[in-house]
Amino acid sequence: MSKISVNKKIGNTTFTFWAEDEDFKEAFAEAAFYGGVPDKCGICGGEEVKLDSNRTQEGYLYIKVKCLNEDCRAAATLGIYKDNKGGFWKKFEKYEPKESNNEEPTEKTTKPEKVTKKEEKSEDDEGYPF
Repeated sequence: MSKISVNKKIGNTTFTFWAEDEDFKEAFAEAAFYGGVPDKCGICGGEEVKLDSNRTQEGYLYIKVKCLNEDCRAAATLGIYKDNKGGFWKKFEKYEPKESNNEEPTEKTTKPEKVTKKEEKSEDDEGYPF
């Protein structure tokens, strides 16, 4: 039995995570995941973050690392693999509230025009493949 402890500081709190498995590689992979929990914001670079969670009315549980910077407030969410054997951290994203139905949109959105083969940019145009 392999048992590994990982001490990880996230914001102002230090957590001790334990990884335990019969297979050393599995325990080490779990320990590596715990060691990789984001400890600073991936958007603004701020080190004032916290580990947080919330549960939806439908019962889904979300684990996040949230940026406490008032101007940023981005969050990285924990993703779980389909086989339920491990997880990964999604990229930090800023929360953008949806417009309410009572407010008029400030800018009309239109469908992009269909691009024909002749109009497509090549990689040589600006270094982008689109």
